[in-house]
This record gives sequence, structure tokens and C-alpha cells, in this order.
Amino acid sequence: IPVIDMTLFQTDKPLFIQKVSSALQDIGFFALINTGLDQGVLDASYKASEQFFKAPEDKQAEIHEPKVHGQRGLVYSERAQGAEVFDKKVFVHIGKKEVANKVDNIWPTWMDLETPMMSLIDELDKISMVLLRAIALDMGEKEDFLTEQAECGDNLLRAVYYPKNQEAKS
Repeated sequence: IPVIDMTLFQTDKPLFIQKVSSALQDIGFFALINTGLDQGVLDASYKASEQFFKAPEDKQAEIHEPKVHGQRGLVYSERAQGAEVFDKKVFVHIGKKEVANKVDNIWPTWMDLETPMMSLIDELDKISMVLLRAIALDMGEKEDFLTEQAECGDNLLRAVYYPKNQEAKS
């Protein structure tokens, strides 16, 4: 997996753009280092997710809303495209606040999941805007070409929990 240092965007923008472009064209993905993501925000979101998923299922179910078809709130499982068996996982879908014509986030009343998760979305959004600027420049467009289009777009943050597998009986 290509590993790209995000500080290159500030120190050597052409090299950063070339590395992102090559990784996307050759492999389709890459890992980023030195993103500037606030470690405290990341730690708080992991801690809140752990608290939520360790709570009794009836408490978690407070944010399950079948009417939104998994777009927000607790989702009990899903099936990978083409698969006949559901994955054994649960997850919470969380979207950005300032998105036009969107489904509202669903938050538990018994804990503060909103503050850490929305802080994480804000941090990740900053990183994504840098990547969009680099991709726009690689496309030969002005730097804000993609960020302007994504400004009110939605991204889903998925906090995922895989329950421990039950022991096989011999």
C-alpha cells in the first residue's frame, strides 16, 4: 500500500499530487500519515464508540430507526453485495450536520455520542478537503473545483462493532 505524507501538500505540493495520483491510478487507494488529525479527538471518538457498543442492546436500540433504511443511527447488519450471509456486526451511521436534504443523525439520550463523533467528522472533513484540492489540481482544474462541489455534500462516518464470535462447540 502506498503511504503518503500529508505534510507534502504544504512543503512539496507537486510531489504530493503526483503520489496521490499514482496511488489512485495504480492501486486505487493509499494510506496517509502526518494528517494533523487531533489524537484527542480520535481517542474520544473511540472511547465513546466503545461505551455505546458495550451498553445493553436495548439502550443501543434507542437510535435504531427502520424508516431511515440504515442511512443514520444503529444498523444491525448488512450483506456484502452478492453475499447470501449477513456480516456479524453492528454499526452507527453518522453524517455531517450542514448537508441539504439529508436525514438527521440519531443520538442516544443516555450518553454523549454526538460531541466526539461530530468532532471526528469535522477533523476528517479537513483532511478530505486537502485531498480533493490535490485531485482537482491533478485533473488540471482550479484548486477549489472539487471542494466547492463537496462543501454541502455528505460523508458517512461508520462506527463499527464486531461482536466476539461464539466459541465453537467440539
